[in-house]
Amino acid sequence: MSSRMFQEDRLIELENLFHSKSVLTMHEIKKTLQSTSKATIFRKLKRVGYIASYSHAGKYYTLDIIAKYNRYGPWSFEGMHFSRDGTLVNTLEILINRPSEGCFANELQKLVQIRVFNALTHLVLKGKVYREQISGEYFYISLTIGTDQLAKRKAAIIANRSQDEKITLPCYSDEIVNSFKNFLSGLNERQARLYLGLESMKLGYGGDKTISELTGVNVKTISKGRIELLNKEITLARMREVGAELPSIKKTEVIELLEGLMENGTAGDPIEKQKKHVRKNTRSLKDEFNKRGINICPTSVKNLLNELDYSLRVTVKQ
Repeated sequence: MSSRMFQEDRLIELENLFHSKSVLTMHEIKKTLQSTSKATIFRKLKRVGYIASYSHAGKYYTLDIIAKYNRYGPWSFEGMHFSRDGTLVNTLEILINRPSEGCFANELQKLVQIRVFNALTHLVLKGKVYREQISGEYFYISLTIGTDQLAKRKAAIIANRSQDEKITLPCYSDEIVNSFKNFLSGLNERQARLYLGLESMKLGYGGDKTISELTGVNVKTISKGRIELLNKEITLARMREVGAELPSIKKTEVIELLEGLMENGTAGDPIEKQKKHVRKNTRSLKDEFNKRGINICPTSVKNLLNELDYSLRVTVKQ
């Protein structure tokens, strides 16, 4: 058998293997072609119409005739992602240039099913697409039809926002808003950001702004938490990393602060001279502690007052 015929047989065997497994690694391709030369391998792959994955650093390969692309271009197979437009950068550029409403990063991420931040930054820096901020989020638009895309999306947002606000905003009474703030005071910075990001996701588009108005937290912080959740950037180690939690407070410091709060809130007992009575209730004292960055419950306040020989009720004179 001549060398040429041998190589053709290897190529036919490779095509059969592709049709059998759908996706191959470079190791499997080299083994089938019995070659280690990259130039030779890619020349033969080009003959059979190959595409490389845009996920997993392009380490997986399939044939164009095998891929079942969806209407946006990508095709996924057992967690590996391919596109009829080739690389992730090319795929995103084409998606952004569709004559529709442009795309937010989270919308593009849902379409391609992998992180898109670096690829989008590359497109912007290379002048391939524009981006504009809408409610604290970047909106990616075409160089040629971007003005129309932006106008369409803003019109759609305005059309939907009124009805969305009617559905969501009445749910937030003063009690819920105060509960929001009290709950946040017990979380560290990262935990609070992720929690608010989750609440924003529940509301849908415009949630960042709504949660920001309710809690007073910067809309960019809420957006960052939401994006971290979408990107699954949550690990137990990072949640508990040093410096991420509230500083510890010694009991002696709490007692000293309590005594300071009680200077103008104490009444004496004319019968039991050693007894001191509290004019403030435990809930108002708890609020005073919270304002100073110390989380404490009314029951703990009551226990501390008992230790300091305070009575919660003023003696009624007969």
